Amino acid sequence: MKNSLYLLLLLAGFQAQASHLSGGYIRVAPVPGQALTYTISTIVFADPQAVATRELVSLSLCLGDGTTQVVNRKSQSTTAPDGLATALLFETTYTYPGAGTYTPTVVLTNRSGLLNIPSSITSLLALTTTFIISNAFTNQTPVAASPVGGIRVGVNQRAVISLRATDADGDSLVYSLTRPLTAVTPGGCSSSILSGYLFPNEVTQQGTFVLNGRTGELIWNAPTRQGQYDIAVYINEYRNGINISQTLEEISLFAVDQPGTPVTIPAYEPASTAGIVTAVEELRDASMQLSVFPNPVEENLQVVVQSNTPSVMVVQLFDTSGRQIHRLGSRTAVRRHEQVIGMGSLSAGTYLIRAEIAGRILMEKVVKK
Repeated sequence: MKNSLYLLLLLAGFQAQASHLSGGYIRVAPVPGQALTYTISTIVFADPQAVATRELVSLSLCLGDGTTQVVNRKSQSTTAPDGLATALLFETTYTYPGAGTYTPTVVLTNRSGLLNIPSSITSLLALTTTFIISNAFTNQTPVAASPVGGIRVGVNQRAVISLRATDADGDSLVYSLTRPLTAVTPGGCSSSILSGYLFPNEVTQQGTFVLNGRTGELIWNAPTRQGQYDIAVYINEYRNGINISQTLEEISLFAVDQPGTPVTIPAYEPASTAGIVTAVEELRDASMQLSVFPNPVEENLQVVVQSNTPSVMVVQLFDTSGRQIHRLGSRTAVRRHEQVIGMGSLSAGTYLIRAEIAGRILMEKVVKK
């Protein structure tokens, strides 16, 4: 009996030390007066009491052009009201080789234990941000509204949560639920969708879980089981109809027993990665479109690019390290360009399709199964 109790205490201590990361995101901003030079900030949310948090003094950052850099921790601030979570800031500057589309990526060990991710403490945490460096404009990606200590919601109570980010450039932002990313190797540059992930209302198959794509308002109606959940949100940034960045933020939701009026739980509806989108179409340039299918893809990816005005079109495929895998375009100005990209030989993970149409850029992420 004593040996069993000792083992349980030992395992509990190990989990307290090992499982401590609860989310984060990557932000990119240009350095004034230094062309192609950007400050890249990785914000990681963690348990300040965990030994592993104190030992996380540096991380490996894939910069998106095939280069990897070890970045030291710049600061730590415990701002959660209950003192149970802290924000770790890892910051560096880097000069990119030229205009292009880049995806900085961080892969870390030690996720927190989560109700909606099976074996979460053994699953790696991957954070990515895709952004464009253009000769025509400068841009800084949005500041996410992620609260350091996660979000507390009441069991059997309707939760209304604002995830509205801020953007210093005044660009338009569109929000969508997504599944978290993971990877095979810590510190690597490749990521893929975390298999087995459940949206919070899928855990008990009750109620609704909806994100308004225009306002960033998340409504969970309503949590029925106490515990810690994980959510992942894409923040897409638009300027003049062009999708110029996509930031992945990961946040914890804590369903707790707290004072309030219980609600009648509505009928179960699966959560959507599209969410409720109102008045968003004007953010996209309707004169040009990029379509990819199927997505996720196993073998052949069909790519269709269309424009109201005849244009020369170029399609590129990149991996998350920024390596160009495929490039093919129309030889003359056309309104519609189609091509098939064979992806059967590529490793499973996330890839980026980039289409250039008369100097305008469209992007879509593709998941290879």
